Amino acid sequence: MADRSIRCALWLKSQGVKPSDIIGLSTGNHLDAILPIISSLLIGSIINPWWDDLTEEELIKYFIDLTQTKIVFISEANAKLMKKVVDKIQVKITIIVFGKVDGFTSFEEIIAIQKSQEVLNFKCTEIQSPDQPAIILYTSGTTGNPKGVVLAYKTLGNNRPFIPVEEIRKMTGINFSTVAWISGVMLPLTAIEAGAKMIIFYGISEPESFQLIDKYKAQWITMGTGVANRMSKDETIGKHTYPSVKWITFGGACVKKRVVDFLKRVYPNARICQAYGSTESGGPVTCSSSDDHPDSCGKAVKNMEIKIVDEDGNIVLKPNVEGELCMRSSTMMISYYKNPQATAAAVDSDGWFHSGDLGHYNENGEFFITDRIRELIKYRLHHVPPAPIEEVIQKNHPGVYEVAVVRKPHNEDVEQPMAFVIKMPGVNVTEEEIIDIVDKNMSERFKLRGGVKFVNDLPRTSSGKVAKKILRDMAIKIALEESK
Repeated sequence: MADRSIRCALWLKSQGVKPSDIIGLSTGNHLDAILPIISSLLIGSIINPWWDDLTEEELIKYFIDLTQTKIVFISEANAKLMKKVVDKIQVKITIIVFGKVDGFTSFEEIIAIQKSQEVLNFKCTEIQSPDQPAIILYTSGTTGNPKGVVLAYKTLGNNRPFIPVEEIRKMTGINFSTVAWISGVMLPLTAIEAGAKMIIFYGISEPESFQLIDKYKAQWITMGTGVANRMSKDETIGKHTYPSVKWITFGGACVKKRVVDFLKRVYPNARICQAYGSTESGGPVTCSSSDDHPDSCGKAVKNMEIKIVDEDGNIVLKPNVEGELCMRSSTMMISYYKNPQATAAAVDSDGWFHSGDLGHYNENGEFFITDRIRELIKYRLHHVPPAPIEEVIQKNHPGVYEVAVVRKPHNEDVEQPMAFVIKMPGVNVTEEEIIDIVDKNMSERFKLRGGVKFVNDLPRTSSGKVAKKILRDMAIKIALEESK
């Protein structure tokens, strides 16, 4: 791994990549996926993982326009679409493919041409400051385009793993995230730093992945709550127990008690940890222990400050009073890349990041997340903004007077987009028509999997805006009724 990473770093330097230049990366999990990240760190540049399932030309164009990258490492599946976009917008970008695709340079080729003596003589490029940008990871955007979260070298250097490093060193682990997400970057780096073994897989079902757990006797697992939910409903997994597993960590949304009970039954020897964190926080913010309340996401991790504030962000609230969760640490994001307005809106003058999540804490310092202030819909690993869906429906169906899209809870997907629609008087509009408009005009993640509900009017706030909190409560009730 060291040899291949250094060879990749040497090739990057031969292409003129300098410290602080940005390198693109779009791939699922495989043994080489983490190497461009390591290579970028070796030469002091900035690695920029894109989403691994690229299907939208406009999104690829957005990534290119934002970062002005000149090199992208990409999967076989995404290579031709990437080339199509590059040719269309007429920019000069070198595309390196993991695997083999006719007409493209492969990762193996750039590794092979480096001289062994240069590998032996290689020295890392010293960074100028721990605050120097190291990685840009994408998170949700309120109007469609994701925001680039800039994390510093010190954030990676002070990585806060869910499991103590001294324990990881003795274990074999499995991680469900790809390198497009902070967990998919931090956990492999933690395993490498600890000299631990880690199972890498991509694009297989939960039952198939648990065959790997059984085969390799994995001892720690990290996953999103969507995976935990789907796992709890899978009869194949539920028929077995996995006594080798010592740690299970999950996060991303709240889970029901039955899911936690399922995990305890299937993994009888595991410590189950529910975690809360974000890309902006640079990793976990809280993590639960066996002594914590089963509905909580635990207490603050080391070197993390947390407070709950009122809706104006001015008053720090006492225990058991709901408000917005804010966090502060030395390893939080530097900024949203090229987006000072969004940065200023999220991080106040004292360095507190306002998460947009509602919650409270109790007298024991255990935190409970109850809702999100932000309207974003978390569909599996994707963040789906409702505004573009509303715009497409309103624009393409003359029978729609007004529409509001909110998140609807779902066991397997975490959340799904659902539309509340007011019809124009005297016009016939069907649910199938609305769903079909979104299917034809938008990509997979935007689909109205939560369905359509026709209403006579939409609830309003005192200022006249649509009261989406009320609509979200309605969607929760509908989901509960459907699950009976």
